[in-house]
Amino acid sequence: TIFFLFVAYAVILPIERIVPVLGSKESLQDLTDSYSQFLNAFQARTPGKELGGSSFRFQEYIEAMGLRDVVVAESGKLIFEPDKLADESLREIPDNILRVLKEHIWAMEIIDDFMPVLAGTYEIFRLQSKETADEWFEQMLKRHGTFLAEQGILAAMPKQVKISRVLKKLQSGRTYLFQEEKPAEAYQLVKEALRYGFSSLCISKLHPGKVKERYDVGKDSILWLTFEKGEKTISPKDMDKLNRTVSEFVEGTRPGIVLLDCLDQIKFANGFQKSLA
Repeated sequence: TIFFLFVAYAVILPIERIVPVLGSKESLQDLTDSYSQFLNAFQARTPGKELGGSSFRFQEYIEAMGLRDVVVAESGKLIFEPDKLADESLREIPDNILRVLKEHIWAMEIIDDFMPVLAGTYEIFRLQSKETADEWFEQMLKRHGTFLAEQGILAAMPKQVKISRVLKKLQSGRTYLFQEEKPAEAYQLVKEALRYGFSSLCISKLHPGKVKERYDVGKDSILWLTFEKGEKTISPKDMDKLNRTVSEFVEGTRPGIVLLDCLDQIKFANGFQKSLA
């Protein structure tokens, strides 16, 4: 908190006097260059040139990113001016940019240009303290973790950055087998995934209440595989409903993770070959 109070004071000073607060002059220059490269790439790819609306749209995006007061045009190029940063802007601008990128498919073309911005911002905070940098990046992961992982942006982060195994190891479309007597590790992975914006579907041999009690996972996302009839139950022999339930979840708009804690029961009820199908 004290760090950002100093930033609020420093923004009215020349860049040389901001450096001791934000970090080394070299790191600040690297971040400035990264922002300038990203902004020029973003402007070049903003649609609407054929209609003459590109400049107007770009201005709207700049406003949404919180960059209006820190970007100037010079010799036909956009320049990022860190000495004009407002209080807390360094922390919030990458978050604003990601919100804009996620709304537009065409913006996926400039993901590579955004990577150095995210990594450079982390480095600036790390020079103040690693705790500050990790706290900031953890908030970014909670807001945008699934998007960052899907787009490969996390690969650009320094090796010392703490990234959950959910975001580092789980890949979209893959199936993972947990060989454990009790599925504690699998449910722990689900809990981690929920922290970073995933939705979850758990189909369990246990009653949802018992799952919540044992593994501290919310009951809302759990279906009970049982021969008993109920609102959130599926019969082990109803393979059509099982397939349909999983397919509809996977095809949803949010990234999701499916946990089947009932493979033995499905196999016993339907036979090995039918269960595989």
